[in-house]
Amino acid sequence: MFSFSAYNVAVTHCSAIVNRGSTGASQPSSTASNSKLHLVTIGTDSDDLLPVLKVWRINESALTADKEDNLFQSSAHTEIAEGLEATEQNSSTPIGACIRSIKLSPSTPQLTTLSPQVSVTVLDVLNDSLVAVGFNDGHCLTVRGELTRDTRNIKMKLLEVSSGGSSITGVAFSSYTQAYKATSKTFRTFNTNTSGTRQHIILFVSTRNEICSFDLTNRDSKEKEPKIILGL
Repeated sequence: MFSFSAYNVAVTHCSAIVNRGSTGASQPSSTASNSKLHLVTIGTDSDDLLPVLKVWRINESALTADKEDNLFQSSAHTEIAEGLEATEQNSSTPIGACIRSIKLSPSTPQLTTLSPQVSVTVLDVLNDSLVAVGFNDGHCLTVRGELTRDTRNIKMKLLEVSSGGSSITGVAFSSYTQAYKATSKTFRTFNTNTSGTRQHIILFVSTRNEICSFDLTNRDSKEKEPKIILGL
């Protein structure tokens, strides 16, 4: 078993994601830089307890070594554990490497409407391209982009789910693929013989007072996503 220090104060939420390879399956990697195993965490680094979202690249070679060592007989477990602990402390490659960090507070330009003392209540992750974060002030944040790459090409959008400030109690992504034809006005293209499929992404959000959904299918839309009330 391995561990690493992710925050100075506490970890409040954690979710694992696996990168989508060219074949759609996860392939083991021998180096941390090519790792396909990542974690999305939320926690606090300072006494103000303001949340910070981090994306971690996990060193899979260390996890593989741990699995192989567990095959030894139980009588040798103590000795092995001591050896692994010493190896981790002396290793130049950390178990987890932070590749992205986002402060979830009004100090971040896209999040200025958050409450000054906001806290995170829920977290959900869709593949390696979408994250939803619910707050106790009625807002829900979506983070879209290449989350597992050390780049800045991500888009954040803050949704006002509850104008009354009701705390977000749950978030969940749902995706489905829909076939379309070129004759459809919605999917008209230059080549009238073209047809194909389109992936739809729906975000379901619940508060203490209602359940609603947001359609996140249109990636480049700058318009406000329509809120659909599903239940009160």
